[in-house]
Amino acid sequence: MIASLPPIRPSRRVLRHLPLLLAGLLAAGTAVPNAALAADPPPAVLRLHGIRGEIRFLAPRVAKGPLIDGSLDDAEWQQAAVLDSFTHGRPVEGVPDSLGTECFVLYDEKHLYVGFRVGDNPRLVEAPIVPRDQIWQGDWVGVSIDGYNDHQRSMFLCSNPAGIQMDGVDVEGGGDSDLAPDFLYTSRGRITANGFEVEMAIPFTTLRFASRDSVTFGFNAIRDIQRNGGHLYWSPVQRDKGPYHSQMGTLAGLADVHPGRNLQINPTVTGSSSGRREDGTLEYDSESRFGIGAKYGLTTNLTADLAITPDFSQVESDAGVVDINRRFAIFFEERRPFFLEGRDIFSTELDLVYTRRIADPLYGLRLTGKQGHTGVGLIHAMDQSAGESIESLPDARNPYHDESARFDIVRFKQDVLKNSFLGVMLADRQQRDAYNRVGFFDGRINMLERYHLSFEGAFSDARDQDLRGAIATLSPAEDSTLDASLREFRGQRRSGGAGVAILTRNTRRLDVTAGLGTMSRDFRADMGSLERTGFVIYVLEASEHYWSKNKSWWTNFDTWTEYERHDDEGGAPYFGRMVDEEIRKGGELRFARNTWLGSGYNRTFTFHDGTEFRGQNRWNFWGGSERYRLLRGGFDGSIGETVIFGEVAKGHDRVFSMWSDWRFSDQFDASLNLETAVVERDDDTRYADIVLPRLRLGYQITKELALRWITELRSERIYDRAGQISERPKSVTLDVLGTYYVRPGTVVYLGYGSLRRGDAWDAMVVTNNNIFVKLSYLWQM
Repeated sequence: MIASLPPIRPSRRVLRHLPLLLAGLLAAGTAVPNAALAADPPPAVLRLHGIRGEIRFLAPRVAKGPLIDGSLDDAEWQQAAVLDSFTHGRPVEGVPDSLGTECFVLYDEKHLYVGFRVGDNPRLVEAPIVPRDQIWQGDWVGVSIDGYNDHQRSMFLCSNPAGIQMDGVDVEGGGDSDLAPDFLYTSRGRITANGFEVEMAIPFTTLRFASRDSVTFGFNAIRDIQRNGGHLYWSPVQRDKGPYHSQMGTLAGLADVHPGRNLQINPTVTGSSSGRREDGTLEYDSESRFGIGAKYGLTTNLTADLAITPDFSQVESDAGVVDINRRFAIFFEERRPFFLEGRDIFSTELDLVYTRRIADPLYGLRLTGKQGHTGVGLIHAMDQSAGESIESLPDARNPYHDESARFDIVRFKQDVLKNSFLGVMLADRQQRDAYNRVGFFDGRINMLERYHLSFEGAFSDARDQDLRGAIATLSPAEDSTLDASLREFRGQRRSGGAGVAILTRNTRRLDVTAGLGTMSRDFRADMGSLERTGFVIYVLEASEHYWSKNKSWWTNFDTWTEYERHDDEGGAPYFGRMVDEEIRKGGELRFARNTWLGSGYNRTFTFHDGTEFRGQNRWNFWGGSERYRLLRGGFDGSIGETVIFGEVAKGHDRVFSMWSDWRFSDQFDASLNLETAVVERDDDTRYADIVLPRLRLGYQITKELALRWITELRSERIYDRAGQISERPKSVTLDVLGTYYVRPGTVVYLGYGSLRRGDAWDAMVVTNNNIFVKLSYLWQM
């Protein structure tokens, strides 16, 4: 989570400014009662010091907001509430801000205005010209806004000194921040003789909150300093004081503001020409597609999204991964805009909703929002990809060919107690007579600030495709080439259950987690992402944190011990055979100036395909540094014993990866990533090896216009049991992309992609070619 303390990657949120109080109260040092927030008008603008616990305020209202040009010299800012006295959340918690950071807050009828005046040496300020959502590569500031003030979820809206934006969503207990959603707001910035300044105008129509006469937001202001890993909050955030959202400040008394029910229309035009090698020649197929999306506020709290014939293709291919000895399928993150906003309401520990299963929707409908204390989410989509051809079964005989699958997901979350919720969900996927239906309930209860109990339960009812009739009509020749696995599709009906419970205790010194989960063998969630079924899992984790004094050569040292065990699902009186067990121990030392080193040890037991593999030992190591502006990088690797799953045999491997980011100028950067793996059998004959380098060059011509080049090489060798090379596939992927990004929803992409394959670098042939253009424009009414 971007706002939480444990993460190493950037966080974001920002401001809330001062209460309007009588000067006499301040001089007397009197605490400000809530009633004083309504003072009309205040004789002077007061300054709120977060470090003193002055974290509730009322922002002044102005008839017209300041000009957003990156300079805080407009007269309106003189009336703003001022948030002062930030403290560090990282690298050392509680250390006062020594550079000076001020946040200014005011509002008018349509916008919330936030300004930052940040003290620093201007020569040390890092403000690269980067694509949206990548300002974590330098210094930035921002605000975190909990629109419903329910301590469950917040939006973060940030900017670097060049005015480039980063935004997204944090969900309490949800892990890392979600950078995928994009919100509409204006930001400008500039470097000054004493640091830098940033201005932001956030439309109330961008925010999500209940419409009432007087609105209260949860609010925090944030500053991030790249060179030393500093992450500062106005409202202090402490590990011993509970979840992040319950420690946010309060922006109270926003009068006569409304979230709006604005209509957005977003048409998209895509044209492409794709070539695929068939019988030695490239066969090209051109396609154009028009799609349209619409967003409308059904009420001030509920938003509907509709997409018709949308182009849900990605503009950048997924990075290659080492997959030469994998046991489970690879998981790729969702990137398509239609599924991103509000997706947190559908997220579950059991991964029951994975929207990339909806590969090629004919249309999609989504409803998200919150009514009172009840969050609502709905997805309805028709997926055309479900009716694709099945190899070895003629299309004319396949009753499911060209038959779309319908997805329906309905979700409710009810706030209970403080910072807690209970929820239910129903999900259904249906294609002709085949279906998968899942009922689900969950909850997260926060107790005594430090304890958190999360639980989930699900039940599924499913019917497989029935191919018996199609197979019966095949000719003997067709039947002889049929994939044998298709004979198992006989319309079987099956049902199953799954559940998980996780109890955590988090403090500044010690974090402890205990979890128990189960999933029956016949449990199905075709709209989700499940690695396996038929197991019971136990998890115990404990991590200790040691913190240095301020200005020491090190900042913190973390150690952890983790135990995880999977049992095969069985009947009473025991759960069944142990199939996986792993003990993990490790530690990481973080130095001043954003540098870290770590190492660990794993001992593993695996039961695979009827064979036990005991006492597998593995050593891990990693490190990295983001201290220098020119070059930042890191590495991680492991060496030890493993299971060769393809041969059901014991082996050992060496896995290593490296990343580096080069910043040649504020506009020109590059990154080089390298992944390698070598897998050997127990007799030291080689099983497989792979080398995967990936080079990316980026030139940000302006904040809106950018060019990006990606080249990825893949060199793989497969060996027979005698250790001789049997296959040596190689490939080269090239992606070139030009982007003109005006704002979310208004963008132009022009791209070219090529894939070359062969057994030798001097014998590569083009197997796929693709050139495309995509235009999208957002109308807001």
